[in-house]
Amino acid sequence: MEFLRKYKSDDFAIITDGYSSAQWAKIRVLNLEQYVDKIVVTDDWGKEFWKPNPRAYILAQGRRSPRECVYIADNPLKDFDVPVKLGWAPSVRIRRKECTMR
Repeated sequence: MEFLRKYKSDDFAIITDGYSSAQWAKIRVLNLEQYVDKIVVTDDWGKEFWKPNPRAYILAQGRRSPRECVYIADNPLKDFDVPVKLGWAPSVRIRRKECTMR
């Protein structure tokens, strides 16, 4: 949270897949709404809008130019194609020890 406290809340957006009730419970437990203005739970629109559907990315980008947007995620199978197609700045992949995806 220290990182999020250092920046304006409108500098960040969260895009998350998964069942809406579970995702919103995590968001509330972590108190992320105090740090991030734009939180997109894709299941709020239905499973067909989960990543890699572009709708959430477009909403997260808002009025910013694509080059102002950097995506941080961990799943190369679904997370990075849309930001590349939208022309976002290079993205960052989080690699977890327990994750076997390449």
